[in-house]
Amino acid sequence: MKKADSQVAPGTLEVVRTFLNTWRIPNDTRETADELVSLPAMQHFYSTCFLNPGGDAGVFIVPELVWQLRADLRSILGTSDVLVLREWLSRQPVEVVLSPSAEGMPALGYRPAGVQGCRLCAEVVALVVEAIAHNTWMRLKACPDCHWVFYDHTRNRNKVWCLMVAGGPQGRSCGSISKVRSFRERQKAKRPFI
Repeated sequence: MKKADSQVAPGTLEVVRTFLNTWRIPNDTRETADELVSLPAMQHFYSTCFLNPGGDAGVFIVPELVWQLRADLRSILGTSDVLVLREWLSRQPVEVVLSPSAEGMPALGYRPAGVQGCRLCAEVVALVVEAIAHNTWMRLKACPDCHWVFYDHTRNRNKVWCLMVAGGPQGRSCGSISKVRSFRERQKAKRPFI
């Protein structure tokens, strides 16, 4: 698969994309599905994406906050809206950390400041701040048809749909479907009324 066709986000932004895609509209049923419907599901997500082996499994997670953060982040995908993020940062502050990169050069990192509130929300907010700092956040978008969150790898950042062709058993060709729908509507409008 060419990079332009890939939906995967670079670095830790992929964790945010995965978090946002825990709510989706499957192609087979076209009814919303939520993978984070319970506290154990959220704890599993946290341990899969954030916990180091041997780390603390008893982290504090507030389901209502997790659902609200996911909805808020989805609402601002592809925009430069900072008001929503500012509200989350007031509840879940993020601190800047200076550490050496893989090449030994100084690198800025971001992590939750303190442990108040929902730990899963704090970790996700820190990754969003990191993505903003790396200028990758604006490339994370949601398909207007199936609402799948993807990373826009195009040069001019104008990708609209998740895919133009179905990419695998879970793939949906939302771009092609939309274009066919528009074409049919234009053809229907051109027909004379009898």
